[in-house]
Amino acid sequence: MTCIVLDMEWNQPVAREMTVVSGLKHLPVEIMQIGVVAVRDGKILKDTFESYVRPLYYTKIKGRIKGLTGINEKLLKNQPSFIPVMESFKKWCEKIKPDYIATWGYDDIPLLKEQSDFYEYDCSWLAPNFNLQPVFTRQYKIDRPQISLESAVEILKLNQPQEFHSAINDAMYTAMVLTHIKNPEERICWQRKAEKIKKKPLVTFYAISKSEKECSGMQTALKSPAVMRLVCPACGKPHSLSGRFVNPVKGKYLAVLKCPSHNIAVSVNFTRTRNRKYTWERIIAPADRSQEAIYYTLRERLKNNKRSPEE
Repeated sequence: MTCIVLDMEWNQPVAREMTVVSGLKHLPVEIMQIGVVAVRDGKILKDTFESYVRPLYYTKIKGRIKGLTGINEKLLKNQPSFIPVMESFKKWCEKIKPDYIATWGYDDIPLLKEQSDFYEYDCSWLAPNFNLQPVFTRQYKIDRPQISLESAVEILKLNQPQEFHSAINDAMYTAMVLTHIKNPEERICWQRKAEKIKKKPLVTFYAISKSEKECSGMQTALKSPAVMRLVCPACGKPHSLSGRFVNPVKGKYLAVLKCPSHNIAVSVNFTRTRNRKYTWERIIAPADRSQEAIYYTLRERLKNNKRSPEE
């Protein structure tokens, strides 16, 4: 069995309202460094993959991230951008032929896929992934599912010649931890099943309604009770959508509402008719992370735009 261990370092916008949003896509972070180490049949291979990534949007690196990673703007200035790096990573993977991608934590793969989606890059070639963290804590009977990589290295009493918070160094330390996992194929299979169950929302619902007649304009429809009032299909809590919508793309409106144990995403999609009027379709479903990020970013911008110069 061959696993590759992936770690990344990334930068963030200086404020949430400065998150880059393009239509129904958003860029929560921008990757600055990728490090990957291969483990085959319990042994670490010498062939590794490492690359810095030149950011295109979040080019100003936060001071805290500079201090933590040692990465600065000058270092990234002449580095390849995201898509060329991913193509190089793909070629490396074609040579290594991994069965799985291991990470230390749940963030890396979703963020890598979100950035790929934002740049319209097809990353479907990535191998199946799993989080090594809970695999390690279960084997060593640690009473919490999440511990730092540094703590795991100290528990195993591994040598620490390199600094942490470098993608390639952290990938190497994570690979060293992986080599101490007993019956890895069985434990990886169990963890992947657990993660699959975790991804299923506790509350599942989907409700759709459509306009029965044409309306003169989108704003007129957005004020009608048929659009503005709803009852949560999961818990029965009533909601009003008054003043809650944002407009990420032309003809589409989005609102995210909070219920006691879940968030609701309400999408209203307009279609223009031959009579130059509009029909609408309202969809209610559990909100995902991407919808929430887009919604709260655009809401924050609306608030800032409404503030007067004196404020």
